Amino acid sequence: MGGMDHGHGEDFRTKVWSMTGGPHCRPKHWKRNTAIAMVGVFLVCIPIAMKSAELEATASSSGSSNSFTTLVQEFRKQGILISAATV
Repeated sequence: MGGMDHGHGEDFRTKVWSMTGGPHCRPKHWKRNTAIAMVGVFLVCIPIAMKSAELEATASSSGSSNSFTTLVQEFRKQGILISAATV
């Protein structure tokens, strides 16, 4: 049945498509493509990290505590966060 030779005589692995490209994957310009992707990641992550540091500095300079519990309590006071018990 399935294991019988159907007369093709070819190795089926040469015709199988996979996301990784198969056992002999060597995409053209892979080093350049990897470098471009890494630069893109850094260009996205650096502004996010800078904004995070800025927000952290403004939060700590306002004199409030830096704990998560204090932040949650402040959000509940402002009505931004609703506890699951009231829903």
